[in-house]
Amino acid sequence: MTQEKIQELMKNLEPKNDKIIRMRAAIALSDLGEEAKEAIPALLLTLKEDESSKVRENAAKALGQMGKNVFEVAKALVNSMHDDEAESVRLVAAESLGELGDVAVPALLTVLRSEDNIGVLEKTIETLGKIGLWTKSEEPELINSLVSEILLVIGKNTIESLHIVAVETITKMGEAAIKPLLKVYKSEESIDVKTVINVIFERLAQLLGYRNGAALIRIHDY
Repeated sequence: MTQEKIQELMKNLEPKNDKIIRMRAAIALSDLGEEAKEAIPALLLTLKEDESSKVRENAAKALGQMGKNVFEVAKALVNSMHDDEAESVRLVAAESLGELGDVAVPALLTVLRSEDNIGVLEKTIETLGKIGLWTKSEEPELINSLVSEILLVIGKNTIESLHIVAVETITKMGEAAIKPLLKVYKSEESIDVKTVINVIFERLAQLLGYRNGAALIRIHDY
Protein backbone atom coordinates (compact mmCIF):
# COMPACT_ATOMS: atom_id res chain seq x y z
CA MET A 1 0.00 0.00 0.00
CA THR A 2 1.29 3.43 -0.87
CA GLN A 3 2.33 5.99 1.71
CA GLU A 4 -0.43 8.21 0.36
CA LYS A 5 -3.03 5.60 1.27
CA ILE A 6 -1.62 5.22 4.79
CA GLN A 7 -1.73 8.99 5.20
CA GLU A 8 -5.34 8.94 4.02
CA LEU A 9 -6.24 6.30 6.62
CA MET A 10 -4.57 8.35 9.32
CA LYS A 11 -6.64 11.39 8.32
CA ASN A 12 -9.76 9.22 8.41
CA LEU A 13 -9.09 8.61 12.11
CA GLU A 14 -9.66 12.28 12.87
CA PRO A 15 -12.71 12.96 15.10
CA LYS A 16 -14.38 15.19 12.50
CA ASN A 17 -15.11 12.08 10.42
CA ASP A 18 -18.06 9.74 10.85
CA LYS A 19 -17.65 6.91 13.35
CA ILE A 20 -17.88 4.26 10.61
CA ILE A 21 -15.10 5.95 8.63
CA ARG A 22 -12.89 6.11 11.73
CA MET A 23 -13.55 2.47 12.57
CA ARG A 24 -12.82 1.27 9.03
CA ALA A 25 -9.58 3.26 9.02
CA ALA A 26 -8.46 1.59 12.27
CA ILE A 27 -9.35 -1.85 10.88
CA ALA A 28 -7.46 -1.17 7.65
CA LEU A 29 -4.38 -0.05 9.58
CA SER A 30 -4.60 -3.14 11.77
CA ASP A 31 -4.61 -5.32 8.66
CA LEU A 32 -1.45 -3.56 7.43
CA GLY A 33 0.40 -4.22 10.68
CA GLU A 34 4.03 -3.10 10.82
CA GLU A 35 3.83 -1.80 7.25
CA ALA A 36 1.89 1.15 8.70
CA LYS A 37 4.03 1.85 11.79
CA GLU A 38 4.03 5.55 10.96
CA ALA A 39 0.36 5.55 12.00
CA ILE A 40 1.21 4.68 15.62
CA PRO A 41 0.97 8.30 16.93
CA ALA A 42 -2.43 8.76 15.28
CA LEU A 43 -3.68 5.46 16.68
CA LEU A 44 -2.41 6.31 20.16
CA LEU A 45 -4.43 9.52 20.05
CA THR A 46 -7.48 7.62 18.79
CA LEU A 47 -7.16 5.04 21.56
CA LYS A 48 -7.02 7.78 24.17
CA GLU A 49 -9.60 10.22 22.89
CA ASP A 50 -12.08 8.75 20.38
CA GLU A 51 -15.64 8.85 21.71
CA SER A 52 -16.59 5.50 20.15
CA SER A 53 -15.64 2.34 22.03
CA LYS A 54 -15.71 0.40 18.74
CA VAL A 55 -13.16 2.75 17.22
CA ARG A 56 -10.99 2.53 20.35
CA GLU A 57 -11.19 -1.28 20.24
CA ASN A 58 -9.90 -1.36 16.68
CA ALA A 59 -7.21 1.20 17.46
CA ALA A 60 -6.02 -1.03 20.31
CA LYS A 61 -5.99 -4.03 18.00
CA ALA A 62 -4.03 -2.11 15.35
CA LEU A 63 -1.46 -1.01 17.91
CA GLY A 64 -0.93 -4.62 18.92
CA GLN A 65 -0.21 -5.51 15.30
CA MET A 66 2.31 -2.75 14.65
CA GLY A 67 3.76 -1.80 18.04
CA LYS A 68 6.03 -4.74 18.84
CA ASN A 69 8.77 -3.70 21.29
CA VAL A 70 7.51 -0.10 21.32
CA PHE A 71 7.30 1.01 24.95
CA GLU A 72 4.94 3.92 24.22
CA VAL A 73 2.43 1.47 22.75
CA ALA A 74 2.64 -0.83 25.76
CA LYS A 75 2.16 2.14 28.10
CA ALA A 76 -0.88 3.39 26.16
CA LEU A 77 -2.52 -0.04 26.08
CA VAL A 78 -2.07 -0.56 29.80
CA ASN A 79 -3.53 2.90 30.44
CA SER A 80 -6.58 1.81 28.44
CA MET A 81 -6.84 -1.33 30.52
CA HIS A 82 -6.91 0.82 33.63
CA ASP A 83 -8.93 3.78 32.51
CA ASP A 84 -11.20 3.01 29.56
CA GLU A 85 -14.85 3.02 30.57
CA ALA A 86 -15.68 0.20 28.13
CA GLU A 87 -14.79 -3.31 29.28
CA SER A 88 -14.59 -4.42 25.64
CA VAL A 89 -11.77 -1.93 25.03
CA ARG A 90 -9.93 -3.04 28.15
CA LEU A 91 -10.12 -6.66 27.01
CA VAL A 92 -8.84 -5.88 23.51
CA ALA A 93 -6.04 -3.79 25.02
CA ALA A 94 -4.96 -6.76 27.13
CA GLU A 95 -5.03 -9.04 24.11
CA SER A 96 -3.02 -6.55 22.07
CA LEU A 97 -0.39 -6.30 24.78
CA GLY A 98 0.25 -9.98 24.22
CA GLU A 99 1.35 -9.22 20.68
CA LEU A 100 4.09 -6.82 21.80
CA GLY A 101 6.52 -9.32 23.33
CA ASP A 102 8.36 -8.95 26.62
CA VAL A 103 8.15 -5.13 26.53
CA ALA A 104 4.53 -5.59 27.64
CA VAL A 105 5.26 -7.70 30.72
CA PRO A 106 5.80 -4.86 33.24
CA ALA A 107 2.60 -3.20 32.05
CA LEU A 108 0.61 -6.42 32.32
CA LEU A 109 1.96 -7.12 35.79
CA THR A 110 0.83 -3.64 36.82
CA VAL A 111 -2.68 -4.47 35.64
CA LEU A 112 -2.61 -7.80 37.43
CA ARG A 113 -1.69 -6.09 40.70
CA SER A 114 -4.32 -3.36 40.52
CA GLU A 115 -7.30 -4.54 38.43
CA ASP A 116 -10.59 -5.66 40.03
CA ASN A 117 -12.60 -6.61 36.95
CA ILE A 118 -12.62 -10.41 36.65
CA GLY A 119 -12.88 -10.39 32.85
CA VAL A 120 -9.85 -8.13 32.52
CA LEU A 121 -7.90 -10.19 35.07
CA GLU A 122 -8.65 -13.37 33.14
CA LYS A 123 -7.53 -11.82 29.85
CA THR A 124 -4.40 -10.42 31.52
CA ILE A 125 -3.43 -13.81 32.94
CA GLU A 126 -4.07 -15.45 29.58
CA THR A 127 -1.88 -12.84 27.88
CA LEU A 128 0.92 -13.20 30.43
CA GLY A 129 0.86 -16.94 29.83
CA LYS A 130 1.31 -16.38 26.14
CA ILE A 131 4.38 -14.25 26.78
CA GLY A 132 5.58 -16.60 29.52
CA LEU A 133 5.52 -19.52 27.11
CA TRP A 134 7.68 -17.57 24.69
CA THR A 135 10.31 -16.65 27.29
CA LYS A 136 10.30 -19.72 29.53
CA SER A 137 13.73 -21.01 28.55
CA GLU A 138 15.44 -17.60 28.50
CA GLU A 139 14.00 -15.62 31.41
CA PRO A 140 13.59 -17.72 34.59
CA GLU A 141 13.12 -14.64 36.76
CA LEU A 142 10.25 -13.54 34.55
CA ILE A 143 8.54 -16.89 35.05
CA ASN A 144 9.02 -16.55 38.82
CA SER A 145 7.29 -13.17 38.74
CA LEU A 146 4.47 -14.38 36.52
CA VAL A 147 3.70 -17.41 38.67
CA SER A 148 3.86 -15.45 41.94
CA GLU A 149 1.64 -12.62 40.72
CA ILE A 150 -0.96 -14.95 39.20
CA LEU A 151 -1.19 -16.95 42.42
CA LEU A 152 -1.60 -13.73 44.42
CA VAL A 153 -4.66 -12.95 42.30
CA ILE A 154 -6.04 -16.45 42.93
CA GLY A 155 -5.64 -15.91 46.67
CA LYS A 156 -7.84 -12.81 46.44
CA ASN A 157 -10.59 -14.24 44.21
CA THR A 158 -12.76 -17.33 44.47
CA ILE A 159 -14.08 -17.12 40.90
CA GLU A 160 -13.77 -20.55 39.28
CA SER A 161 -13.27 -19.23 35.74
CA LEU A 162 -10.29 -17.21 36.96
CA HIS A 163 -8.79 -20.30 38.56
CA ILE A 164 -9.21 -22.25 35.33
CA VAL A 165 -7.37 -19.58 33.33
CA ALA A 166 -4.58 -19.55 35.93
CA VAL A 167 -4.18 -23.32 35.69
CA GLU A 168 -4.06 -23.24 31.90
CA THR A 169 -1.63 -20.32 31.81
CA ILE A 170 0.88 -21.62 34.34
CA THR A 171 0.74 -25.12 32.86
CA LYS A 172 1.82 -23.66 29.52
CA MET A 173 4.99 -22.41 31.16
CA GLY A 174 6.12 -26.01 31.55
CA GLU A 175 8.97 -27.19 33.75
CA ALA A 176 10.14 -23.62 34.41
CA ALA A 177 7.04 -23.09 36.58
CA ILE A 178 7.75 -25.97 38.99
CA LYS A 179 10.23 -24.24 41.30
CA PRO A 180 8.13 -21.05 41.69
CA LEU A 181 5.06 -23.20 42.38
CA LEU A 182 6.86 -25.20 45.05
CA LYS A 183 8.11 -22.02 46.71
CA VAL A 184 4.60 -20.62 47.01
CA TYR A 185 3.06 -23.96 48.02
CA LYS A 186 5.32 -24.35 51.05
CA SER A 187 4.30 -21.05 52.60
CA GLU A 188 0.76 -20.62 51.27
CA GLU A 189 -2.24 -20.73 53.62
CA SER A 190 -5.02 -20.26 51.07
CA ILE A 191 -6.85 -23.48 50.24
CA ASP A 192 -7.81 -22.07 46.84
CA VAL A 193 -4.21 -21.38 45.92
CA LYS A 194 -3.04 -24.79 47.10
CA THR A 195 -5.81 -26.47 45.14
CA VAL A 196 -4.83 -24.59 41.98
CA ILE A 197 -1.16 -25.53 42.47
CA ASN A 198 -2.04 -29.19 42.98
CA VAL A 199 -4.06 -29.21 39.77
CA ILE A 200 -1.14 -27.61 37.92
CA PHE A 201 1.27 -30.21 39.32
CA GLU A 202 -0.97 -33.01 38.05
CA ARG A 203 -1.19 -31.36 34.62
CA LEU A 204 2.56 -30.83 34.47
CA ALA A 205 3.23 -34.41 35.58
CA GLN A 206 1.14 -35.70 32.71
CA LEU A 207 2.77 -33.37 30.19
CA LEU A 208 6.35 -34.02 31.36
CA GLY A 209 6.07 -37.79 31.77
CA TYR A 210 5.97 -38.14 35.57
CA ARG A 211 3.86 -40.79 37.26
CA ASN A 212 1.77 -38.18 39.05
CA GLY A 213 1.98 -34.81 40.76
CA ALA A 214 3.45 -36.29 43.93
CA ALA A 215 6.27 -37.88 41.95
CA LEU A 216 7.00 -34.58 40.24
CA ILE A 217 7.19 -32.83 43.62
CA ARG A 218 9.54 -35.45 45.10
CA ILE A 219 11.99 -35.07 42.23
CA HIS A 220 12.02 -31.28 42.18
CA ASP A 221 11.68 -30.50 45.90
CA TYR A 222 15.30 -30.16 46.93
